[in-house]
Amino acid sequence: MSARADTVPRGAHPVVARELIRFQAPSLPSLREVEPFFAEAERLRWFSNGGPCVTRLERACADRLGLEHPGVAVNNATSGLMVALRACLGVPRGERRLVAVPSFTFVASVNAVAWAGFQPVFIDVDPHDWQPSEASLAQLWDLRDELAGVLHCSTFGTAPSRARRDSIAALARDLGVPLVVDSAAGFGAVDEDGRELGDQGDAEVFSFHATKPFAIGEGGLVTSRSATVLASLAELINFGFDHTRSVTGPLGINAKMPELTAAVGLAVLDRFDDALAHRRAAAGWLRDELESAGVSFQAGSAGSTFQFVPVALPSAAARDLLLRKAHDARIEVRVYFDPPMHQLPALSSARRAFDLRVTESLSRRIVGLPMANDISADSLQRIRDLVVRAVATTPRRAPHRATTAPVSRAPELVPHPRRRTADGLVLAPTAAQLPAVP
Repeated sequence: MSARADTVPRGAHPVVARELIRFQAPSLPSLREVEPFFAEAERLRWFSNGGPCVTRLERACADRLGLEHPGVAVNNATSGLMVALRACLGVPRGERRLVAVPSFTFVASVNAVAWAGFQPVFIDVDPHDWQPSEASLAQLWDLRDELAGVLHCSTFGTAPSRARRDSIAALARDLGVPLVVDSAAGFGAVDEDGRELGDQGDAEVFSFHATKPFAIGEGGLVTSRSATVLASLAELINFGFDHTRSVTGPLGINAKMPELTAAVGLAVLDRFDDALAHRRAAAGWLRDELESAGVSFQAGSAGSTFQFVPVALPSAAARDLLLRKAHDARIEVRVYFDPPMHQLPALSSARRAFDLRVTESLSRRIVGLPMANDISADSLQRIRDLVVRAVATTPRRAPHRATTAPVSRAPELVPHPRRRTADGLVLAPTAAQLPAVP
């Protein structure tokens, strides 16, 4: 007798588990797609130390981002943050040992500050766009004699507004300190004017990790408008060697990107715009469906890269219920950033701005919803239903306007038009270009 006959009652149908919707489903080019880009490195037998693939990738990324100088490719973004901090801030001297950094961020940002020899001082974020707040940074004015720099973040890979970027940069200048920007998931993000990131601060760092929209496995890129900073970065990622192979300046680390990794990056560039368009269309459909259910989206995120889809639930109770229901629905979700950095045991004694209430509120309510280059309409529908039902069934002190949101039809994710600037940059779809849902 078969195992099936032993376990399924006569006349019953076997229960088929729904397919798991993974939080992220990384997609890399095939070896066949990578091979043409790697061929020159193979021919030259040049597999590391700034060979043809790395050089070509750095130039291609600069062209895409509209930068005058190519950035510096690195083995990962955490290394990139470490060398960027060292290149821009130098080493801690005297009382200047503090680096302002948002508590609402991924731990790698703070790791880099610590490994560069500095101490974090935490600032809050804006309640609407979740970006580091200039008002919170201004609260550190009395600490300006101890401040060595500012580590700003492009939260969730979303470009801060031009006004916010200008305000943070002006504040850093007034404080007399360098500004480094962690834009880990932001490669390809566009602001309200359709311009890509890459020219923020004294240096800006991108991640090319497998879970990022621009995924090559492990890797990253550090950009800067300053040729001096870029020259310093090139030495710092190569043990401190200068062009004469002498170490005459600061000691460095080995943070170089291998040629094979860079070849993967070149192959990814060929299809990156299509991946971004799909992610933005899918996230736009979720926004249209969920905002009326009382779910908040990051302000200004239409041009984000959507590594995942971060949403803020109405309450911590609603998020906790969603997490429980997600397990039963076979949908992977993640919390961000909970606990925030200032609540980690290793950082509990770190200094902070006077008020981190927005960070503490968001960290209890935000959840990351799944996203992938090829996420399906059926998956989006299941995610939508999960969130709506979790919000609708969470006890509230007052009635909520969306407690009986109807179940909609799944989106039709068909190819849609994409606008380009004169420079060829892909803009986020307009509301009229997102998938229509009857």
